[in-house]
Amino acid sequence: MPSIAVKAKDRIWTVRLGSIRYLIAHDFNPKAGQTVIVRGFVADRGELIAIKLECPQTRQKLTLRDDDGRPLWRGGAYSPRP
Repeated sequence: MPSIAVKAKDRIWTVRLGSIRYLIAHDFNPKAGQTVIVRGFVADRGELIAIKLECPQTRQKLTLRDDDGRPLWRGGAYSPRP
């Protein structure tokens, strides 16, 4: 699963994103050093699982999972565009 490293205060988080096809389909490709706002939850291994991401410099927003953590790339009735 694709991931990015995000520095927050004194910790570097591994942020798990989602399906690479979903990221490409939504043209989401943050660059190194770019500010990223992440909303997510911490998994068993201490990794952050992203629900929503935002890149303020590029005004990109991407929703990866619903509020219960279910991946949107797996389809279903609720599969919104960002």
